[in-house]
Amino acid sequence: MKIWYSTPYATDKNIGRAYNEECRRAGPDDWICLRDGDTIFLTPEGKWGQQIEDIVRKYGAHFDLIGCMTNRLRGTNQLHNGQFSNDHNIQSHAGIAKELYETKYDSVRTLQGVAAGLFLLFPRRTWDMVKFREHSVTFDTHFSNMLRAKGGRIGIAEGLYLYHWYRGWAEDPFNDKHLRK
Repeated sequence: MKIWYSTPYATDKNIGRAYNEECRRAGPDDWICLRDGDTIFLTPEGKWGQQIEDIVRKYGAHFDLIGCMTNRLRGTNQLHNGQFSNDHNIQSHAGIAKELYETKYDSVRTLQGVAAGLFLLFPRRTWDMVKFREHSVTFDTHFSNMLRAKGGRIGIAEGLYLYHWYRGWAEDPFNDKHLRK
């Protein structure tokens, strides 16, 4: 199994284009894992790669897109305990990552909403079906919605937790428009 790991970036803020460029590199049977640059894996002993591989092996035929659990997003469907966290103590988040790793290691639940762009795991066939919208701050919303409109299934890996800085420098991180020009 080949999984391409990447953290695309675009100085012109056209993140959709950067994501599409990365996806083109993957082979037809490969999987793609795209992450935001402000995320950190906190899985015990750095075993996140094996965990992701195990998730793909177990659920790869069932889901077309898989997101992760996290601490900070505007939407609550991927937040630990459904709560936006202002706690920046990395030890606290390492504890959450360990707990979820140990209790829900490779569990994936169906997601009715959007898989947030902080972590997107999908097979190349998904990207062949739906491309990321360019020049849009809602590239991840569009990707999820277009995938679902084409019959795609979206899930959340409940045991995979990434710390997300998510506008930690902003006065009002929940409402800051960080990708706008």
